[in-house]
Amino acid sequence: MLKQHIKLIKIQIGIMILFTLLLVIDYFPDLPLLNATPKYVVIFGILGVILIGLILGVTIHHDDRITLKWQIGMMFYLLGLIAVLTLLGGESSVGIAFDNYALWVVVGISSIEILNRWRKIKRSDNATKNG
Repeated sequence: MLKQHIKLIKIQIGIMILFTLLLVIDYFPDLPLLNATPKYVVIFGILGVILIGLILGVTIHHDDRITLKWQIGMMFYLLGLIAVLTLLGGESSVGIAFDNYALWVVVGISSIEILNRWRKIKRSDNATKNG
């Protein structure tokens, strides 16, 4: 169990690093080292990271509390990263920004999922206390 948890953490950190790099490339496409990266690579990379995260989230069974903490942490991390990149003067070439309604739809869906998972944990805790 611990081995699987450590493997999951490594995968999640890898996804976070990859997503961070993709967002930096998206916000600052004119950086000398990143100048050769086409826009479609960034778009497909971001979609790929999201897809991998969804697949791993479904196929790897783990504790709901860990998942809840990961979801909350990732949501705040990504919103914070977008804020920092925007404050540094970057502008998303694919439209990932606070004025894009799609971002808020995703944040809303994620918040609903977080709330449902939290309720599930509370019900489980109450059932354990009463039973």
